[in-house]
Amino acid sequence: QTNWIGKSRGANVWWPIAMALSSYLGVEPDEGVEMIRSLAASKAGKLGLPQQDIDTMVEVFVHLLGRPSAIDRLEPTAARNAVHAAVTSVLMQRSNGRPIIIVIDDLHWADPMLLDLLEHCVRALSRHPFALITAMRTGHDVAWPPSTDRTTVASLNLQPLGRQATDEVACALLDEEPDQALLDALHVR
Repeated sequence: QTNWIGKSRGANVWWPIAMALSSYLGVEPDEGVEMIRSLAASKAGKLGLPQQDIDTMVEVFVHLLGRPSAIDRLEPTAARNAVHAAVTSVLMQRSNGRPIIIVIDDLHWADPMLLDLLEHCVRALSRHPFALITAMRTGHDVAWPPSTDRTTVASLNLQPLGRQATDEVACALLDEEPDQALLDALHVR
């Protein structure tokens, strides 16, 4: 599953993580808070953590899905630490016995808090079967990928498609012949 960051999703800075979390919990992003808490408690309980850690993890899950939670009442540093700990704990547990791959597109639109979390995950999971694949447009001021001594990070710069290639991809993906205005808009984008 690829998770996109988009300007229209700016209300929740955790959108890509929230979408992956929704998939993990088996909930829709607009599910009721009590259902989210119940499913999160069930999943977190399977990780073999102390009850206090499970309670915090549940609140982090609710927070990441953009709902009011106890995390909202914490000081910023404590909230950041709780989010980092919960996300990396789940990824570490899930990576036992099988690799985890997270794909995030449009990283150039990411909030600094999300970038901080992703960098934390890259560092914390450096000895686990974990891969974070990101894509972003060139020409943005996003400091990515993170530099670290413990993790190998490969960065591949992709150039925009040329006019002919853009037209070919659009024609191949659409059931009907796209009009010139659409082709022009896709090429500019």
